[in-house]
Amino acid sequence: MTSKTNKLRAVFLTALMIGSVFAAGIAFTGSAAADVDAGSLSTASGDTTFASSDTVTIEGTANNSSDISLQLEDSAGATKTLDNATQSDGTGAFSVDVDLSSGFNGGAAEEGDLTVRADEGSTFSSAEDSLTLTIDSAPDVDRVFDSAADLQGSLVYSGQSFAVETNLASGTDIQLRRGDADSSTPVSTKTVDANNFVQFSTTDRQTADYFLRGGSGANALNASNSGFEMVEQDLAASLSETAVQNGGTTTTSDLTVESDLRNGYTATVTVDGFEESDYTDVFPSTTTNADGDTVGEVTEGDTTLDFTGIDAGNYTLDVAVTDTDASASVDIEVSESAATSTSFVSTTETTRGDISTMNVSLTETSEATVVIGQESSGYVANVTVNDGNGDGYVAFNINTYAMGNNTGDVQNAFYVPGDSDDSVTDIELATDDLSSPIASGSYRTTVRAGGDAGAQAQDVSRLAINSADGITGQNVWTAPGSTDVADVLGAVSEDSSIAEGDYVVHEVEANGVFGVLQSNDAADDTQALLDAVNNSELSLSVTQTDASTRQNRESKTLDYAQALQDGDASVVTDAENGTFYIVTDLEEVDASPRDLEFGNDVYDAEVTLNATTTQLTSDDTSATAQFSAASASSELSQDEYTVEAAEGQSIAGETTLATGTEFNVLVESMESPGEGYIYPSNPATAEDGSLTATVDFSDAAVGSTFQVVLEDVNGNELDTATGEVVESTETTEETTEETTEETTEETTEETTEQTTEQTTEEQTTEEQTTEEPADTTTEEDGESGGGIPGFGMGIALIAIIGAALLALRNN
Repeated sequence: MTSKTNKLRAVFLTALMIGSVFAAGIAFTGSAAADVDAGSLSTASGDTTFASSDTVTIEGTANNSSDISLQLEDSAGATKTLDNATQSDGTGAFSVDVDLSSGFNGGAAEEGDLTVRADEGSTFSSAEDSLTLTIDSAPDVDRVFDSAADLQGSLVYSGQSFAVETNLASGTDIQLRRGDADSSTPVSTKTVDANNFVQFSTTDRQTADYFLRGGSGANALNASNSGFEMVEQDLAASLSETAVQNGGTTTTSDLTVESDLRNGYTATVTVDGFEESDYTDVFPSTTTNADGDTVGEVTEGDTTLDFTGIDAGNYTLDVAVTDTDASASVDIEVSESAATSTSFVSTTETTRGDISTMNVSLTETSEATVVIGQESSGYVANVTVNDGNGDGYVAFNINTYAMGNNTGDVQNAFYVPGDSDDSVTDIELATDDLSSPIASGSYRTTVRAGGDAGAQAQDVSRLAINSADGITGQNVWTAPGSTDVADVLGAVSEDSSIAEGDYVVHEVEANGVFGVLQSNDAADDTQALLDAVNNSELSLSVTQTDASTRQNRESKTLDYAQALQDGDASVVTDAENGTFYIVTDLEEVDASPRDLEFGNDVYDAEVTLNATTTQLTSDDTSATAQFSAASASSELSQDEYTVEAAEGQSIAGETTLATGTEFNVLVESMESPGEGYIYPSNPATAEDGSLTATVDFSDAAVGSTFQVVLEDVNGNELDTATGEVVESTETTEETTEETTEETTEETTEETTEQTTEQTTEEQTTEEQTTEEPADTTTEEDGESGGGIPGFGMGIALIAIIGAALLALRNN
């Protein structure tokens, strides 16, 4: 009986256990997990960035009415779980307030990404819905100081809010006090937040010295470690143009915002009467103010405002710094745009092959198109120009040598010269390319606003092109070798004798060649001439004259082209005056087949325009000039000078060097009854072969002697002489004059007396001789044949015989 009872009990228990298992399975199956709808998690505010001290409301919708659990994980991996999020009315919608300042490993959520997951249970697998938020621990204030030391000694501007990171516990009270350590008044008290920051506002507080007080121990805040000054930021606003138009070329004005006390700030600009579209049209950047209205946004410095399309009227621009109380305002007048127009200011008459300048006026437009020529003249060019500097004018050059594209360089035939913001933006040759430079004649020109050459012309003019003469003349000049090449033309003198070390300057007179010197878009005039020589458009020939070439020698030639290539010669063009200059130092020019010889060589320099290559003239045109290579010589004019002990004493010299060459005369005493002296700096400048230095001898003692040294600009000795200081140079001159007069008078009297006596004797002798026989002869060519002056041969013989007889008698 007992055995059956036990068996029945076992069966019952087994059945009960099995039933429990099935019942449990049925229970779990009946309450399936509440899957959260994908993407349903969000924040009530719609924001995704929060401070770690904030409380955020998480919202979502579940598929059933079960309670929901939330899990939040910060960037450091710390998690915070909230169970049983209450749903409203069993609809599946839920809302949970989450305090971010605690619960994450005992503290606030770390800065960075914050992941929010939702589930009925607590598994929070990857298949469930999630939301990513951002934690920004920095306080939402105008300025953040990383420590009290960072705040110490700073300027805080009135109207700013600021936060200071402390090493104090959350909840610690901190006072903002006005004054210093000796005397202060509390003005505000705040508590340290969960991120160890304390925040204050300066709005409506008076400017003064402030500090923070609070906490205890080593991290306590006080006047010695957190003092700062609160000041009011100054602000000034100005406009580059206070009157603009709403169309045309004068629509912009630069708004300048500046502050003496502060750099690197942002300001908003409010304009009464502006709509949202006005702000976006006028300002490069806009923002939304506290009221949600669109306003202009500018930074310190200049901002260009464009009033194109703005209604005409007077406007006030109110500028306010975004984080302080600073503000300023400025007025501007916007008027209706004027009518657009263009016209010719001037067009210079030119020679075929030269450059013409055309000046165009532009009103209320920055672009104009000039049409040169017409179909009937066989030439039409459309040239569009841009007024880049906004002055209302564009002056551009026209190269008549290349304007027909005969050189393949038409794109460089029209250009704005010099360093200008104006430009030629488009060139269209509407007729066929020319095979030679454009013919001389008068060409109709028209101008209109914009870039359409077919638009109605607003003005008409003429481009007059005359026939070319080519090379018409050449002069040779010289300049001191000490002159910088760039300044040579300002130091030239006309002289065809070129001393060693000086520059030779060839002045070439021409017309019809200056377009040739521009057609290759060369970097400078020197390169332009070299290109023209290499293209056989111009030629340079410098050949020794036959007269200066030594016997049985070949004449030398100087290679000017190589000198241009090597940078040893330079060129300057003056198209306005029809000249160009070639400047070189003969010592730097290669000569062949022998070296150049100063003091001997003479050269003929010839410049030629090639008619075949350029097609500018019917025949080659050239001009020749001659120059000699002279030895360099500079010396003092006297071996000994006599000067007075006074100012303004002259020491003169002579030189073969160019006019303008600078020298120095050094004077130093040799023997002196008084103090010795030295006058080291007495400049002298060559002029037409002469040089004169003016020396102050007022300190020199009368009777002293001195040495004179002629020096070049580098202090090299060129010549020496001596001199003496005398009481008066006039006395010396009078003595010399009297001596000269006496000597002259005595010599004249003696000569006259002797001549008279001699002439008388000769006359007497001639009378006597006349009676002699006719066979008496005289020597040819008026010579006396060695006879005694004043006596004939017969008288001489009688005298000799008489002397002999007298001697015999005496014996």
